[in-house]
Amino acid sequence: MTGFLPWLYARYIYPYQEEHVPGSGYELDLSLMDGNLTPEDRANFNKCREFFSLQAFVLGLRTGLGLSESFWPKGGN
Repeated sequence: MTGFLPWLYARYIYPYQEEHVPGSGYELDLSLMDGNLTPEDRANFNKCREFFSLQAFVLGLRTGLGLSESFWPKGGN
């Protein structure tokens, strides 16, 4: 899954985040931060954003799997 996660972020998660920022209540904070970052800090921020976005995605998968297992009958196949 190592190669899949960066691909998923670049093709689906990042565009979704960029598309859904307006109206979220964070526009001012994000624009202030965006205007104050150096190019090096911007690269570091983007890499951190990718990492935490992917961790949240994997957590969602694991949580969904755990919830589905909790509804399986006990002792049965």
